[in-house]
Amino acid sequence: MVKSSDLTKNELIHILATSKNSKEKNRAFKLLKKFEPNPKKHLDSTFKYGCAQQKTYKIVQSYVCWRCDKAKQAVVKCFWKTSEGVKIICNTCYLNMTQYLDIARAKKETPGLTKNIRPYDGVIT
Repeated sequence: MVKSSDLTKNELIHILATSKNSKEKNRAFKLLKKFEPNPKKHLDSTFKYGCAQQKTYKIVQSYVCWRCDKAKQAVVKCFWKTSEGVKIICNTCYLNMTQYLDIARAKKETPGLTKNIRPYDGVIT
C-alpha cells in the first residue's frame, strides 16, 4: 500500500497501472498529481486520424497521459499508435491534436480566409 511520498513517479505509475485495490489506486493518483508534468510533444507532427482510437469504459480509469504527462481519471482513454509503440493519451490531448489537423486542413484548402484561425488554447480573449 502506498503510504509515503518517497516513491518515484515511475513507481507510482506502476502501482496505478497494476493495483487491484481502489484505495491504493486513489492514493497513488493523489501522489502523482503532486509531480510536475513533463509533456512529450515531439510526435505530434506524426499524428493522423486513423492512428488513434478512443475507448469508452463503464467505470472510471486512472492513468497518466503520455503526451501531457498528467494523472487522469476518466471513462474515456485514447490509444495512439506511434513509431515508438502504442501510447495512452487523454481525451483532451486527442481532441487538441485532431483540432490542429482540422485547422491545418482548412488553411490548406482556403489560405486567405483562415489567416487568423488558431486552435483553442484554454484562454478566452
